[in-house]
Amino acid sequence: MHGKLIKATLLNKYGLPQFTNIIQAMKIGDLRLFKKALQEHERYFISKGIYLIVERLQAMIYRKLFHRTFIILNRNPKLPLSAFKIALDFVGENLSIEEIECITAGLIDQVFFIFLKEFCIDFLFLILFLI
Repeated sequence: MHGKLIKATLLNKYGLPQFTNIIQAMKIGDLRLFKKALQEHERYFISKGIYLIVERLQAMIYRKLFHRTFIILNRNPKLPLSAFKIALDFVGENLSIEEIECITAGLIDQVFFIFLKEFCIDFLFLILFLI
């Protein structure tokens, strides 16, 4: 995750305290906090039509949690899925190895498609520039 997240003071200034725990969960990769905040403010998110968008942030939280696991385990590029299972068990997510494999595959897939999309956009600008 690149970029900066909004500070709690700014959220409170504009009357958006519903996002405080969501942002905090994204910073530290805390699935428990994220799910609690999502459930606590579910009606608000649905009324504003952003529930599904906020729910998709869960992928970023998985990514942050897995990245922290990677750092803790000395940045070993060949981590077993069992390491991620231990991390998920620690935060209260009891998932099977198959489910964790699907999550990691999804994260890899999302990164690939982001790269591909950026490549295609750059390629289209190059073509338009050459015409």
